Amino acid sequence: MSLTYGPGNLTTPFPNDVELTFPLEGGRSLWANSSMLSEASPYFASLIKSGFSESSPKTDDSTPSSGAVETSFESTVEEDSDREEAPEEAKQSPNFPHYRVVIVHASYRTYYAVLGWILTGRIRFANLSSSRVVADSEVASSHAKITFPPSEPGVPPPSSPKSVCRLAHYLQLAILQQMALNDFAKQLTPVNAADELLSEACNKHEELRNLVIRVIVGAQKEFKESKGWLAAMERADEFAWPGARATLALSDALLD
Repeated sequence: MSLTYGPGNLTTPFPNDVELTFPLEGGRSLWANSSMLSEASPYFASLIKSGFSESSPKTDDSTPSSGAVETSFESTVEEDSDREEAPEEAKQSPNFPHYRVVIVHASYRTYYAVLGWILTGRIRFANLSSSRVVADSEVASSHAKITFPPSEPGVPPPSSPKSVCRLAHYLQLAILQQMALNDFAKQLTPVNAADELLSEACNKHEELRNLVIRVIVGAQKEFKESKGWLAAMERADEFAWPGARATLALSDALLD
């Protein structure tokens, strides 16, 4: 690729022609080059070939004043531990022809990390929130908000391996998806695996769910003796999605 990694590549317009904007996080934006995206991701390659849903940047009177052609990847909003609250930003897209893509299916932080990986081949994964052990009960919560270390200027911040896995799957980045799965697996323990199994992410994404089940089955003795497992069994009915208890029952049967 001709681009060199640096803060300007992802957070400033030039030399980019694709603006990714995140309305759920105050309208923050990231920038990317369509050639870079097309080269890295089969999903983006197809999208760009079609002109982002058969549209293309224009400068005639039918184009918004910014020159941007707006499109939206997906309307489904998922729980995402990477998503951060941010104040609304009253800003206008730069006044040159470009694509402005509205992102609601993934967070700013996750996209920043994934775009950084596309540029450099490097990514930093955050610790799972469920890795925090509550001392008196040995039970962790996968719904606790992650506290991230301070970001370095121009360097993508650490991102949840679950969030990266989902986005990498969506963008057809097989190598990155496997990297995220590997990191997720390394962070699973008898304390937090049952809690992860009941998470919304594992309910919606088969590759994450199957990975947790394999880890549980591979360490049966530890799980049978884990307070975290027993507590998760007692809490399974609290979860709204139908697959939660069925999945946990399957794993429990494999432990017998």
